[in-house]
Amino acid sequence: MGGLLALSLAFAAGWEFGGIAKTNEAAAQAAPGRLAKNSDKARGSGKAWSPDDNLADIFSKHTGGERVAAFIALLQKTPVKGLGALIDQLVFCPYPTQRAEFLKLAYAQWTLADPKGALAHALAASRRTGTLDPLPLVFDTWVGLDAPAALQAAQQLANRANRISEINAVLQAWVESDPVTALSALQGLPPGLADYVSFYEHWARTDPQAAFAALNQIANATTRSKTQNAVLSTMANLDPAGAFDLLRKLPPAQQANWVLGNIFKAWAGIDPAAALAAAQSLPVGNARLSAIDSLYAGWAAVEPTAALAAAMELAPGPERDKALAQSFLALTAQNPAAAADFLAAQPLGESRNHMIASLTEKWADTDPIAALAWLQKNSTGDTYNNSFEKILTKMTQTDPGAAMAYIGQMPAGPARDNSQLRAIYAWGAQDPTAAKAWVNNNLTGPVREAALNNLQIRMNQLDPVAALDKINQMPPGSDRDSAVRSLMVPLASQNVNAAINLFQGLPATADPVTRNLLESSIVASMLKVDPAGAASFVQSTGSDPTDPTYQRLVQQVAQQWSASESQAAVKWAETLPDGPARIAAINTTIQALAKFDGPGAWEAVTTYQPDNASAAATVISNWSQTDPTGAAEAFTNYSLQGDDDPESDFRQQAIASIARNWLAQDAQAASQWINTLPTGPARDSAVKILVATQATNDPATALNWAITESSPSSRLQDINDVLVSWARSDLPAAIAAMQAAPLTDQQHNNFLQKLQNAASGANVSPLAPGFGTPRPQAASRGSRGG
Repeated sequence: MGGLLALSLAFAAGWEFGGIAKTNEAAAQAAPGRLAKNSDKARGSGKAWSPDDNLADIFSKHTGGERVAAFIALLQKTPVKGLGALIDQLVFCPYPTQRAEFLKLAYAQWTLADPKGALAHALAASRRTGTLDPLPLVFDTWVGLDAPAALQAAQQLANRANRISEINAVLQAWVESDPVTALSALQGLPPGLADYVSFYEHWARTDPQAAFAALNQIANATTRSKTQNAVLSTMANLDPAGAFDLLRKLPPAQQANWVLGNIFKAWAGIDPAAALAAAQSLPVGNARLSAIDSLYAGWAAVEPTAALAAAMELAPGPERDKALAQSFLALTAQNPAAAADFLAAQPLGESRNHMIASLTEKWADTDPIAALAWLQKNSTGDTYNNSFEKILTKMTQTDPGAAMAYIGQMPAGPARDNSQLRAIYAWGAQDPTAAKAWVNNNLTGPVREAALNNLQIRMNQLDPVAALDKINQMPPGSDRDSAVRSLMVPLASQNVNAAINLFQGLPATADPVTRNLLESSIVASMLKVDPAGAASFVQSTGSDPTDPTYQRLVQQVAQQWSASESQAAVKWAETLPDGPARIAAINTTIQALAKFDGPGAWEAVTTYQPDNASAAATVISNWSQTDPTGAAEAFTNYSLQGDDDPESDFRQQAIASIARNWLAQDAQAASQWINTLPTGPARDSAVKILVATQATNDPATALNWAITESSPSSRLQDINDVLVSWARSDLPAAIAAMQAAPLTDQQHNNFLQKLQNAASGANVSPLAPGFGTPRPQAASRGSRGG
């Protein structure tokens, strides 16, 4: 009882129920948070809402905060075993906002009492309605109750997408209350499940300094770099000066300009003077320019007049130009008249022209007549013409009659004619009937004819079925082909059967371009709702398999159909006539199938394309991303038809893919598999990947593996890369390892100099051709790699 009361108070404070009382429930949007914004889909088949008497009374007798209080009272007297029935009623509640609120309260109450029972119900609801909405409602409460248990439950979710989502949601909530334990839990997860960037971002919201200090706990350098930038960007909103200080202490290569920009944009909103002083302390260059640009963007968003005045005080140059542009842009949005006064006093030049374009485009949103009047007095040439057309376009969209009246006051001539046509085209996009009536009453001659032709095309697009009757009455020829081209996209979108009839009725003399475009429009429309039908249509056209349009459409069908029904798409591709289109379609559909069904894709490629090395390699690559063990086993027992070379490009590519993906998930198991491979280039391709992944964290193991490579040049290059990297962090250990390696005396001496240079920070030259070849390694592979 007490837990529910505390929860309801916190919940009400965060959701502002007082505001809900003033909201029209039928029009309210779905609740914020991880609950899906459009939770209407949770209502499944649209079943009518039939609440029991208790729930019906709450909605009929109460509103706003009183309704929430009444629902909480109902929850308090509902036994745990009755919460499922209550939730099942709420799913069909027709008021989106309160449906979301009450579901959250109900699942929270259930989770507090019986988290496993609440999760079981949420999973059943997900399967029943096809939505993931209930799962966050359980885990958001469970993590506050027992984070380790919530994480364990999230790891046991069968659906991988659900599993990853809820694991990271639990960790992100956990890190804000107990970062040390949460970090330990994150590090214990299997590869591929943890989102380090989001985890550290949430940590930085409560303790950015600690989050930054713990970045060394991330082993992968790329992930560590991305996470470091995310932490600094988050910290910028809390302590921009502190974030700037940390950023400046990093090596120059790690000081990302976009992070610097985030820091100064946030800093400008807090203390623009201090931010400006800090930006000007940076050395002249791109980083400083980025800081100035972002600083003034942030400053001008709050105080555009003050920012513009400060920008004018800067020394002429790129920094001043950036500052002026950002400040002026913000001023035009807030006070275009003041921006116009400022701009009128500026000297002529390219900078002033850019400002004119920015000003008039913004001004046209609120007062296009004033913007046009100012433009006529203050601009000429291309700057005037371009801005004039943009203002008229916006004016036509909001008040076409006023726009046409303004144009009518212009002197007669080509300029007025062109402006009238552009405005009519823009008007016709919104209301072609009204635009056509205006043209008939006000224009004459060629301008009237051109305008009416364009508007007729617009009207045909709005009602293509009606326009089709007129097209069918036209004689064959260029006019009919032109009419078909203007109609085919909207017709195929609105009535694909009518479009197919039109296609089938095209005369033999029809323009081939028109025929191909109509066929493409039909296929594109059918693929959205019926990819199998699109596939049948393409085959029914009787097109030549060597025709480029046929090949393109086959590939288009293969790509889109395989995204939703890969098995069916593979079988369809196999039925195509022999030729490039069939081969490409089979490859495409098999690749798509391999992303979620490796064994099925492997069966397809070995059945339909037993001699296709490219398709087989692609399947192995995709399959090994989710199941490297299965991919490795299938590959080991497979012999590509027509490929008896154990060191072929196909085998090297496949082995490299398995090694790369397996090492990222389970380095020990992958290493054991690599150790079973026969000596040669294929094994070397896997060893090189292993060496690269281990060189930073375990250089001794990486070196042992590099020594086993069969290629002398590749072996020496990897030995070099490992030792040089090692020397930068631990010179004595690197030298000791080098001296024990199977190298010649000359190579030992050459390496000693290279390692000393690396440790001192000096540039290290690449391997020279005469550096030498290491002595063959006599030790067995089984002793290598740890």
